Amino acid sequence: MVRVSNAVFPLALYIAGFFVFFRWQIFSDFDLVFGDRGDARFVVFIHEHVYRWLHGAAALLSPPFFFNQTKTLGYSDAFLLDQLIYAPLRHFGAEPLLAVSLVAVVLSPIAFLFVYLFLRRLDVSVPLASLGALIFTFANNLYLKSGHLQHFAVYYIPVIVYCGLAAVTDVHRQPIRAYLLGAFAAGLYGLLFSTGYYMAWFFGLGLLIFTPIAVYIAWPQVQAWSRVRPTHVLGLGLVASVSFVAALSIFAVIYGPVLATGAARGFGDYLIYAPTPIDLVNVGKQNLIWSGLIRWLHLIRDSRLDNGEVSIALTPVVQILVASSAVLAFRPGFWSASDVARISRAVVIAGASVCALFYLLTVKTHNLSLFHVLHAVVPGAKAIRVGYRGMVVANLFAVTAIGLTFDRVARLALQEPGRSLRLGRLGAVTTALALAAIEQVNLSQRAILSRNFERHHLAAVANHPRECRSFYAAPQADRAPFEVQIDAILIAQAQQLSTINGYSGLFAPGWDFYDTNAADYERRAVRWAVKRGFAENLCRVDVESGTWTLVALDRDLICANRSCPISFGQSHEFEIDLGQGGNSALFEDDGWVGAEPWGQWTGSAQAALSFTVRPPRDLGFALLVRGLVSAKAPKQSIWLEANQCRIGDLELDLAHGSEPQIISGTILAKCIDADGRIVLRINTDRVRSPRALGINDDVRSLGVGVERLIIRK
Repeated sequence: MVRVSNAVFPLALYIAGFFVFFRWQIFSDFDLVFGDRGDARFVVFIHEHVYRWLHGAAALLSPPFFFNQTKTLGYSDAFLLDQLIYAPLRHFGAEPLLAVSLVAVVLSPIAFLFVYLFLRRLDVSVPLASLGALIFTFANNLYLKSGHLQHFAVYYIPVIVYCGLAAVTDVHRQPIRAYLLGAFAAGLYGLLFSTGYYMAWFFGLGLLIFTPIAVYIAWPQVQAWSRVRPTHVLGLGLVASVSFVAALSIFAVIYGPVLATGAARGFGDYLIYAPTPIDLVNVGKQNLIWSGLIRWLHLIRDSRLDNGEVSIALTPVVQILVASSAVLAFRPGFWSASDVARISRAVVIAGASVCALFYLLTVKTHNLSLFHVLHAVVPGAKAIRVGYRGMVVANLFAVTAIGLTFDRVARLALQEPGRSLRLGRLGAVTTALALAAIEQVNLSQRAILSRNFERHHLAAVANHPRECRSFYAAPQADRAPFEVQIDAILIAQAQQLSTINGYSGLFAPGWDFYDTNAADYERRAVRWAVKRGFAENLCRVDVESGTWTLVALDRDLICANRSCPISFGQSHEFEIDLGQGGNSALFEDDGWVGAEPWGQWTGSAQAALSFTVRPPRDLGFALLVRGLVSAKAPKQSIWLEANQCRIGDLELDLAHGSEPQIISGTILAKCIDADGRIVLRINTDRVRSPRALGINDDVRSLGVGVERLIIRK
C-alpha cells in the first residue's frame, strides 16, 4: 500500500504537467507540432533521413540537399538517439511530422521518472522528488525553446545521471552491475552529442563545474570511497571511458568532415544572442506569474521578452530557492556531520554553483563576456552561438540542490516541538515549492506548425521528370526564403531526387542563394549547378503550381572553367554589376559574401572575377571599391592582379574620407592567357567584421566592397 500511495502523487503531478505542457497538441488532435515552418520542418527532414539510412535507402552523411556537396549531415544536429522512438513510430505507420511530435511526448515520462528516481536515490522525499521532476520536465524555459526541437535532447540527461549515480554507489557491492550501468551512461552521453549538441555540451560544462567543487567539499568521503576497492573504481572509470569514446567516435564521423573545413562560429556570432544582466529575470512574454509584473516594473521591453534566445532564464522562485540552498549549505549546523550529509551538502553547493556560473559565463555587458574565455579554451565552444540555452540544462542542477535542501528543511521542521512553528515552516516551504512549480506555466502558443497544412501544401507537386538529376525550387510569393528552401529539401526527400537548395546551421562552401526573393536567386542557383558540372540536367519545381520544368540554360551561362566570354557593344565597354539584380553571378568565385543593393563585399583576403576576352588585347579597366575603415582601423590596402600581373593598388585612409574610390589602369595583352582568360583578383591586407571595428553590429568577416567593374576595349 505504501508503494502504491507513493506512486499516486508523482503520477498525478506528471499528468497535470503533461496536459499543460502539451495542451496545444492534445486539443488539436495532434495536428499542431512544436515550432513553425522553419526549424521544426528541418528537424523532421533530418529524422526522416536517418530513418531512411537505417533502412538502407540513404547515405547517412549526405542528406539530399546542397547537391552535390557531400558529408553535410554535420551541418546540424543528427538526432541519432531519437531513432529509438522515431523509428518504431514510423514503422507502425506514423507519418514523419507526427512521429517527431511524439518523440518529445514519449520522452517526457522517461525524463520525469529518472529525475524522480535520481532524487529518491539521494534520499529526497517523495513529494520533493516529484516536484523536482515536474519542474525539470516541464520547465518554462524548455517550453519557450520547444520550437527548436533539439532542446528535448535534455530529456536523455536524467537517464545518464541516474545510471551514473547508481554505478558510482554500487561499484563496491555489485561491480559488474556498476560497470554495465557506467558503460551505458557514458555511451548514452557520447551519443547525446550526435543528438542535440547544445544539451550535450552544456551538460559537459556543468559537469566540469560541478565535479571539482563537489569532490573538493566532500574530499574525505570521496577518498574513503575510492580506497575501499581501488581496482573497482579504476575498472568503472575504464569501461565508462571506453564506452564514451566509442560513442563519441560516431560524432567524429558525422562532424569530422565539417570541422576539417575549418567551419566555426566567430565570437561575434555569440555576442548577437548573448543575454544581458537584466535577462536574469527574463522568463518570456506570457509567463503565467511573472511577465505582467516585469512589464509593470518596466524591467524588460516586450520585444526582448519575446526573444526566445534570451527569455529562458531559470524562473525567479527557482533562482531564490537555489540561492537559499547555497546559503543554508554554509550555515553551521544545517547539515549534520555524517558522511551522507556532507556529500549532500557538497552536491547542493556544486549544483548551485553550476546555475550561478552558467549565468555569469554567458551574460554580456557592452559586448564583453566571460564566455570569450570558454570560446578560446574549451573544446566545442566555438560551435555555441546561443549561450543562454544552457539554462535548460541548469534546471537539473537546480532541482537537485532544491530537492536536497528543502527536504532537509522539511525534516528539521517536523522536529520542531512547537506545533505552530512546525506548521508555519512547513507551510512556507510548501508554498514556495508550489509557486516554483506553477511559475513554469507559460501561456504562449509554441506549437504552430500544422500537419494538415503541410500535408496539403506539398500534395500538389507532381513527380519529377525522369531526366532530372537535381533541382531547385522556384520563388514563392509571400513566402520567406527559409520556407522555400525547406519545401525543396522535403520534396527532395519525398521524391528521392537531390536538390541544390538547402537549410541548416551551416551552408556549403560557395553556396550563395539562400534568399529566394532576391532578383538573381535563380541565376545564382543555376550558376551553382554550372560550376559543379550538372547544369544540363537541372530542373525547376514550382511548388505553387506543382509543376516541373527542365532548366533552359542561357548560352552565355555555360562558361568553360567559369570564365564567361564578354563582348563589347557600341560603347566599347562591358560592365560587371555586383549589386542585387546585377550580372556578377556569372563571373564570381567563392570569395564573395552575397549581393546587396549597392554591390557586395569580399569575404576573404582575396576574391576574384573571371571572364574571357577574345582575341587577347590591351584592355582598360575601372573598379569602383569601398573600404572597411573606422577609427579602430583607419587604413586599408587594396591591390589588383590580372592573372600573374599586378595592375593596380589603392591605400585607403579614413583621414581622406570613406567614400567609394576608383582603381583604374590597363590589363596588358601579355597578362592575358592565350585562350583569352582573365582572372581578376581583388586583394586586401585584412578581413574584419564591422562589429569588431566598431562600425555597426554586422558580424560577417568582410574585406573589400566592390560596386562595379568596367572593362574597356
